[in-house]
Amino acid sequence: MKKLVAIGITAISSLLIISGCGQNSNSSRRTSSVQDNKIAFYKDAQQNDRWWFRANADDNDDLSKSSLVTGIWHTKDGKVTFYTTLGDGKLLSLGKISKLSSDELIAYAKKKDASEFKSSHRSAVRAAKDKLATDKASGMPAADLKSDTSDLKQVESYAYSAPKPKKIKLEATVDSSGKSMNTEIVYAGTGYHQTKEMTINSPRVQRTIFDKYAVGYVLEDNEGYAVTLTNNKKLETKFDSIKTKGITINDN
Repeated sequence: MKKLVAIGITAISSLLIISGCGQNSNSSRRTSSVQDNKIAFYKDAQQNDRWWFRANADDNDDLSKSSLVTGIWHTKDGKVTFYTTLGDGKLLSLGKISKLSSDELIAYAKKKDASEFKSSHRSAVRAAKDKLATDKASGMPAADLKSDTSDLKQVESYAYSAPKPKKIKLEATVDSSGKSMNTEIVYAGTGYHQTKEMTINSPRVQRTIFDKYAVGYVLEDNEGYAVTLTNNKKLETKFDSIKTKGITINDN
């Protein structure tokens, strides 16, 4: 049971950190267009206003309108706002997301982020209370009960914080030539509040989603895809350049 409480505390802490990664945007665009038909995530985030969607593979192990959206990013001015949509509640498919108006998308992202936090918080508090009650009934030592009580108070103290924009940090590895990237790891925030958002392994994904195009990246370890929805059929994604200012290059 102690493990459950620890997991609950960790889950709530993670949600708090993630919730600190974004803020509502004044922009109403989710299919922003740019002059360049090839965009790189980090550079594009410095220059453009864009919505990104983390989507799972469908039943055929591919990206499609049936892929469920587990996270929503808004990038602008070198910062990212992250809304978590993964949790106990129902997820929308990429196809349904593509049909939302800009106002509907923002409203969904805000509401879903808050509801998933609250759901996780309730579960963590319930687990902490059950642990304390069980240990009391079992006659556990006072030191253990004190620890349980402390854990419960800590979990109960967590409060939802609306997402705020956090500066993007990108680390990358290069291929054998040393001239091109083969992995990009995207972080947001700094220090204790730095959160790993995703690891990009492949920069080329494009699928037709009704009247739009889902363009983006394949993520590491079968974690799905990170895509943006666009009306531009020619739009492609690519790795950032190793010469791009602000990117940390790591040894393989």
